[in-house]
Amino acid sequence: MFHLGVAVRKAAANTRPGAREAAFLLNAHDRTIKAATASDLAHRWQAHGMAVAVYMFPDSLQLPHDVVDAARRGGTPEIVQPILLALGYGKAPPAWVARVTPRAVVDTVQPPKE
Repeated sequence: MFHLGVAVRKAAANTRPGAREAAFLLNAHDRTIKAATASDLAHRWQAHGMAVAVYMFPDSLQLPHDVVDAARRGGTPEIVQPILLALGYGKAPPAWVARVTPRAVVDTVQPPKE
């Protein structure tokens, strides 16, 4: 997955995206995915004319990395799936899921607590 992500970000630097719009859903509590990296991709696509919406689950929910799969590491599909469905149908999620601008996303990944 890492190599795919690198390739997509490189292509996004000078290639127009194939879609007209995209929604990113980030998790402020995720210690695996860097929000700033995803935000950078959103910004690159936006610079090529794509309509981009970036949303972020608040850190206060303490959601794990694998938020969808309940059987793995405490996923929380009851919270996440309604949000994914809303975004998939082009609707805004509830207000407690913050909409952020791609460049305003601060890398929220912190070292694990010891």
